[in-house]
Amino acid sequence: MNLKTTLLTLAALLALPPLFGQVAGVSVEPAAVLPPETPLFLWLIFAVIVCTSIAVDLFANRHAHKKGVREALLWVIAWISLALLFNGGVWLWRGPNAAIEFLVGYLVELNLSVDNLFVFLVIFSYFGVSAEFQPRVLSWGILGAIVLRLVFIFVGIELVEQFKFLIYVFGAILVFTGLKLLFHKSDEMNPEKSLVVRITRKLLPMTDRFHGQSFFVREPFSEVAAREGSGSRVHGQGDIGTSTALGGRLGVRKGRLLATPLFLVLLVIETTDIVFAVDSVPAILGITRDRFVAFSSNVFAILGLRSMFFVLTAFLDKFHYLKIGLSFVLVFIGVKMLIEHWLKMPPVVALAVVVAILGISLTLSLAFPIKAKPLPPEDVESNGTTADKNDN
Repeated sequence: MNLKTTLLTLAALLALPPLFGQVAGVSVEPAAVLPPETPLFLWLIFAVIVCTSIAVDLFANRHAHKKGVREALLWVIAWISLALLFNGGVWLWRGPNAAIEFLVGYLVELNLSVDNLFVFLVIFSYFGVSAEFQPRVLSWGILGAIVLRLVFIFVGIELVEQFKFLIYVFGAILVFTGLKLLFHKSDEMNPEKSLVVRITRKLLPMTDRFHGQSFFVREPFSEVAAREGSGSRVHGQGDIGTSTALGGRLGVRKGRLLATPLFLVLLVIETTDIVFAVDSVPAILGITRDRFVAFSSNVFAILGLRSMFFVLTAFLDKFHYLKIGLSFVLVFIGVKMLIEHWLKMPPVVALAVVVAILGISLTLSLAFPIKAKPLPPEDVESNGTTADKNDN
């Protein structure tokens, strides 16, 4: 799929919410999908901004290269600035309450996404994806995440409107997730045990090595035969297994289209995002039930994830209290959903609480950095011996 086709498809998906009521006719009232205070042109402006931003991002990073921290940081600043400018437009056209809800939703989704990026780092490390190829996987992963958020958010809001009791179910899910994040030590992820990985390897013909940043390639029979004979391992994957274990069936005819290990990594990223939506969608529903505010705040948080990933890898241990802060935020939003029938919390109060929690967690992370673990005695002795030899 080329860039033009991708952007046209995404634009059509982004335009569906405001047009759905008109297409459905009398069977579904437009107000059930598009709040009357949301102008149609605001949806169109949103779609244009998102598609243009993605096009610029893909064009600027069309060539495989290792993204430096400085470059990634500049992109992060650009994405945050764009989100804040759009937030100002929401304030002008929808009023302060909608703008505050947008900002709260943006901050919560951004922090949830930051926590999810650590899982992406594990996936890339496990499959041995080179740093210059990671941006392409993340870019396509972001496109998939936008489509998934569109479906999950609109279905979730529709379910809550039809079955009011579900808001308490979502609230309980958030409280449980927050407490689990706070007290449960996360287990090390093993992509090898993923059902998607196992099914893909069995059903999809796949090469035994990466081919640049390509997801699919056509290989001549000579290369396939040579690889079958040598039983080479996947590039950068260590002990993951032989080519037969990764690709399934490599005895293919000349010219057959084969998936690369990079496509397998993309599938793992996409399926992982479905799991992330279980936390993300209830969280945004606890902040707002406005479809435009919920979806747009999520999308703007997702857009900057790729650049945020490369900044986080450089400062992996700097924000160690952020996960604790995020757990308190999830519990707070969950409790807010559970008591909203008796106590309506103004958006500005929710914003102040979320900003305070995240601000405290970031401040504590910087004030009390993780101390470097001392080397074992044998390592210290070996280092000292090496140093003495160098001095001699």
